[in-house]
Amino acid sequence: MIIGLTGSSGSGKSTIAGMLKALGFFVIDCDALSKSIDGVEKYKVLVEENFGREVFDGENISRKKLGKLVFSDKEKLDILTKISHPIIIELVISKIKENLSKDIIIDAPLLFESGLDSMCDITIGIIADKALRSKRVMIRDGVSEDYALARISSQQSSEFYRKKCTLIIENNGDIDSLENTLRNIIENIKLGEIACAKTSFTD
Repeated sequence: MIIGLTGSSGSGKSTIAGMLKALGFFVIDCDALSKSIDGVEKYKVLVEENFGREVFDGENISRKKLGKLVFSDKEKLDILTKISHPIIIELVISKIKENLSKDIIIDAPLLFESGLDSMCDITIGIIADKALRSKRVMIRDGVSEDYALARISSQQSSEFYRKKCTLIIENNGDIDSLENTLRNIIENIKLGEIACAKTSFTD
């Protein structure tokens, strides 16, 4: 079974991915994969060609500088996506092939935009209130409120995930409620009680 896990910044998607790993799933973290390509020469060349040396610190790409540039400009964000997605998708496919005997989670912020949803049996979208998401991003990344809100505004709305995903988890509560909700969902999936019907869960 392959489950696609998605949601925008500050939704709590990484926390849920960690819970699923503890439940025995093999988690493919597309955020981690995207960071791993920073040192790939082809990627560095394409980033420099499209965004200039100002997004570099010495010979290395500065994710913070690059993020500040693209999250305030949708056209530039689309360019970065077109550069990075083919490389990341190759890595995801490779990891799936290496772990076919396991239940797999594809943890991907851009699950649908990248086409990775086509590999999934079920997709789960994580959403949360905007103010809470902004606060989480500020604490997690050590950034200003303006930066956090710009990043959130550049991403898909909660309605997008409601329309696209098999299941929705609203992550506005405490960690214990979230974990109980997730366990119930996974149990129902494994029992075959959740298939393709769109369902919403509030923690």
